[in-house]
Order: sequence, then structure tokens, then C-alpha cells
Amino acid sequence: MPNFSSMPNLERLNIEGCTSLRKLHSSIGAFPEMKFLKELLLNRIGIKELPSSIGYLTSLDILYVSWCLKFQKLPNSFANMRRLRKLYMRGTNIKELPSSIGYLESLEALDLSNCSNFENFLEMEKTKFLKDLLVETAIKELSSIVQNLRNFQRSKEL
Repeated sequence: MPNFSSMPNLERLNIEGCTSLRKLHSSIGAFPEMKFLKELLLNRIGIKELPSSIGYLTSLDILYVSWCLKFQKLPNSFANMRRLRKLYMRGTNIKELPSSIGYLESLEALDLSNCSNFENFLEMEKTKFLKDLLVETAIKELSSIVQNLRNFQRSKEL
């Protein structure tokens, strides 16, 4: 995996399908020069988690981590990604979201479909723009979360 410090004007990064990729280089968000990165596509790669430096991608708009079958957790630094509007984690092995997810004020869409191990949904009161929440998981309780979301439009629950 390349060192991302040499790509300051990068706007879109697509690493989809690199199943042998086990770890993202920590430089992915470590440089303030990467202020233009808006879309990060990590679908179908072999990572278990994102580096904590990902939280420094404050301009990131869309993050795809779908079908990363070994993916288990988001770092707490995720709270810094205040412009993130869409988060797709369909088909991952994630069990819960970090408490910091509630600070993603711009989050409009969250896809946790086919996350069969996902059980714990923390309060998301600050995510006031969430419109799409897709959950087909082992989650036990969703109603209190939905009641606290002002702009919520739809939910899919098994």
C-alpha cells in the first residue's frame, strides 16, 4: 500500500476488490494536505479495521467498507469526520459502532445490511440529518434511536 502523503490533491480513492490488502497505511489521514479526499471506496478488501488516522479526513463525504468480511471496528477518531454524509458497511463483521459515531452531524445514510454480528446501536442524537438507516442484523433494539432522529425517513429491520 502506498504512502498517501505524496497524494495531497487526491479526491477519490478506489481500492475495491484488493482482498489480499490486510491493512491501510496510517498515512491515509495523517496529512492535512489530504483535504480534498471526498470519497473512499474500500469494498471487498481484507482489512479488519481502519487506522485511527482516518479521523483526520475531515472532508470525506462518502465511505464504503461494504463486503469487507473481516472488518470489525471503526476507530473512535471517526468523530472528527463531521462532513461524512454516507457510510456503507454492508456485509461486514462489525459488532457495534463506536460511541463517537453520534458526533457525525452530517450523516444522512448508514447501511449495516447483512452485518449478522451487529448487535449494539449506541445513541445517535447528534446525527440530525440521518434519512436512510438500513439494518438487517442481529440488533435487538432500534426504536429509541429512531425516535431521536428528526429527519429520519426509512429503516429496514429484520
